[in-house]
Amino acid sequence: TSLGYESNNIRQVGLAGHPTTLGLVGVIATPLALHFIASLRLRWLACAALLILGGGVLASGSRGAQALFPLAALVAVLLSPLRRRLLKWFTLTGLGTAAAGAIAIRQWKPDAFDEIFRFRGSGGGGASDSDRGVLARQALDDFIEFPVFGLGIRHINEAHSIYLEVIAAGGLVLAIAMLVYWGGAVRDSWRARRHLGGLGLALLASLSVWLGLGAIQNQLTDRYLYYTVGCIAAMTSLRKSEDSEGPGLQRGRTDVND
Repeated sequence: TSLGYESNNIRQVGLAGHPTTLGLVGVIATPLALHFIASLRLRWLACAALLILGGGVLASGSRGAQALFPLAALVAVLLSPLRRRLLKWFTLTGLGTAAAGAIAIRQWKPDAFDEIFRFRGSGGGGASDSDRGVLARQALDDFIEFPVFGLGIRHINEAHSIYLEVIAAGGLVLAIAMLVYWGGAVRDSWRARRHLGGLGLALLASLSVWLGLGAIQNQLTDRYLYYTVGCIAAMTSLRKSEDSEGPGLQRGRTDVND
């Protein structure tokens, strides 16, 4: 606030504020749902969660989320140390999701495919692409004019890409800081695989999906995005505590896995 930033973005108000927000949440939560499918005893509950997430991504109409949803799931499966067990449950859930979605759309709204899947420019997709191009050019122009400190943090949500938003609003100073921040989170989540196994890899997949989807979407300042980063920070803190105090905290590791 002291830097002039005011939250007036309609995507700040929660999952109901904008369908693209729902799509992004569904995608970044998918690796965690798959981790719980592999690790929980009540696997059907985690499968139901994955089914609901897939439905949310589908209903959102977000082309980026729809394209990355299967990729996020595949990456999470390949990274999981329990991939053989997970692959069976994921395949069954995926087939169930596809069948249920196709039946529901055909039963209730047969002409909904063009509205939901906007990859061919239908459902407003062409107009959206044009608007994004205008925003991208404006962000680059702002960065060229103010390359060091940017145009000001109050413009942080004006480009339709988190990377363009960073360089336009904060210039090289903010860009370098955010690269260090994101790089540290990726590094710590990768290290956490030795500490908490599959959960650390699931968080790495979730963070990677957000950073990948951020190239074409503008969710940067919403607080829910940093839940994954907070989990990574918590695991890193736990690991350092165990390293400094010895094996006395091994029981804490088991509790976290449970």
